Amino acid sequence: MKEMNARALRAHTRQGTRASLAHGIAPRTRWKLRSARGASISYALLLFLVCSAVGAVVLVAATSAAGRLSGLAEADQRYYSVTSAAELLKEVFDGREETAVRTETSGVSTFYDYNGQESGREELPGTVSLTIGGKPADGGFTPDSLFSWAAYAMLSERAGVSFPATRSFTLEPGARSPAAAPGDLKVNGTATLKKDGTLVLELNSQPTGGAFGSGVYTLRMTFGADKRERETKREEKGTPQAEAGGYRILTAVTKTKTTAITWKFSGLETVASGH
Repeated sequence: MKEMNARALRAHTRQGTRASLAHGIAPRTRWKLRSARGASISYALLLFLVCSAVGAVVLVAATSAAGRLSGLAEADQRYYSVTSAAELLKEVFDGREETAVRTETSGVSTFYDYNGQESGREELPGTVSLTIGGKPADGGFTPDSLFSWAAYAMLSERAGVSFPATRSFTLEPGARSPAAAPGDLKVNGTATLKKDGTLVLELNSQPTGGAFGSGVYTLRMTFGADKRERETKREEKGTPQAEAGGYRILTAVTKTKTTAITWKFSGLETVASGH
């Protein structure tokens, strides 16, 4: 009897356990399974959003870098334009000599008595001529290049040139002489010539504008001057011409002043770097 009661009790316990599993534990397990599937989808969405954000950041960075590279390329072009212009001007001026010849002619009329004593003297008006590089450089002279302008300004000081003398000019890559020409890469320059012959050339690139800014590249070149002068005087007496009470002699006087100047490159400095 006791054994039968024990078996019945164990059977009842097993039934209660199965019922508990069916009504309590199993629903929570099914909920956990469904919950795990939802978490996977959430994780996938989160990963997608993170990847999208990273992709957007990379795209923005690439676009920005491309813009900077474009600006850098343009800046480099302007830089090379200015340095090319500087190399050209160095070729034009460094070690090049120019010579000016100023000639003054005048006359003296001297009267002598029959004893050969000077009894009267008259200065006769003369003429002045100037050549630079073998070309006439009198009043109507128009310099056709930056070099000839500098040479004329230095070598014709007596003609009233004031110092410091300045001149603006324009160069473009490939040009062999100053000339105004269209183009974003042309170089504007200012030449300043001091009384001692020192020549300062300041070169400016064109501003870029737009996203890169409006900065310019500016280089400053300096040339020292070696100036040399030599003067000569020559007198030529004419044949005596008889006059009442004596005779007269005309003497031609020629004064020549030769001035040579040579420019030597002495330095290059960066004034502005384009930013």
